[in-house]
Amino acid sequence: MARRLIHAAARKGLEEVLFGHGLTSMQDIFPPGSNDDEQGRPQVIIAGSTMVQAILGRRWKSDIDVFCTWEAAPRVRQQLMAAGLICIGNSPAYGDSAFNFDILF
Repeated sequence: MARRLIHAAARKGLEEVLFGHGLTSMQDIFPPGSNDDEQGRPQVIIAGSTMVQAILGRRWKSDIDVFCTWEAAPRVRQQLMAAGLICIGNSPAYGDSAFNFDILF
């Protein structure tokens, strides 16, 4: 029960942050078929300050950091473009030298 409550609160917070960026649906970031791969691993995640804002319930001007698998990337890019967002960089790896997959709105 507690797990479901925490999940619902985090999802509501994330929706509020994304809607504050002008998105109209969670599908703007998570396209159909991008939830999990065949091993049950997520194909698309949102990280960085967007998630901190969702958890804390506070908002500030920020980008949206999206990480996705190679297989999900074309669907994610298509969804972002349809939502009027622009990807300004990407990287095949995460780390100090990696670019963020930043989205401008």
